[in-house]
Amino acid sequence: ARNFVDLLRVPHLSSQELIHSIQVCPESWAEFERLAASGQGAVIVTAHLGAFDYVGQLLSARGYRFTSLTTRTVPELLDAAVNYLRTSRGLHIERATPGGIRRVIQALRRGELVGLAADRDFFQNGWPVIFFGKETTLPPGPVRLARSAGVPILAAFTRRLKRGYQLLIEPPFYIERTDDTARDLRAGLQRLVELFERHIREAPDQWVIFQRVWPERPAPVLRVFPVGSPLEGELLGWGADPARPLTEPLDSPTGRTDRHPRLAPEPAPRPAEPPG
Repeated sequence: ARNFVDLLRVPHLSSQELIHSIQVCPESWAEFERLAASGQGAVIVTAHLGAFDYVGQLLSARGYRFTSLTTRTVPELLDAAVNYLRTSRGLHIERATPGGIRRVIQALRRGELVGLAADRDFFQNGWPVIFFGKETTLPPGPVRLARSAGVPILAAFTRRLKRGYQLLIEPPFYIERTDDTARDLRAGLQRLVELFERHIREAPDQWVIFQRVWPERPAPVLRVFPVGSPLEGELLGWGADPARPLTEPLDSPTGRTDRHPRLAPEPAPRPAEPPG
């Protein structure tokens, strides 16, 4: 409920009021500004911790072009209301669709910021990790985006204080680009897991998650892309070829090799001729 209250306040705050309501460590902010001044884009990764929507709102209020990569997880009317509030101060939203993924990669290469929360596997098709000592899955999307666009990952987390909020920014890091792409991505995902664990441990009562993080049994996979899309199972799912860039077309129109060949229908039997 407090997150919705935070969002309801966004359109009514001036940029200065929003900026002054969020405490930021001067050293970490100076490091972020050096990164931004270099002209590089960055993937901003956060968790559903504290007033997590204010990560993008603060960066937008300070004049940075920020795109939030999301998908609809609530009824359509509520989703439209939330997105209206989120975009009321200039923040841009892209959906996790094939076109949306390509647009955020282009934005990253233009030097813009793309943010997403990655502490839950909403689509139930992430990669296995050990999270707080127990196996679960988390989406590799952030590390794939960063590696494909050649930009760093910057983890940022918010906390609620008695008066206002606090933004904690971790030093940026890059995903390695060796011949073993899968290993590079898993190493980057593991680094994110460690950051999630540390910040959630420091404020566990502010972790807002409405989905089983450690399900007792595998849940059915939710499709985010159309069947046959080059990005189906590629950005978020199993069976992806991590060595192929996200924007590279597949060899076949659908990229699916598990389909049986379509057989021509057998001709209908001819009716028997009446006896002469």
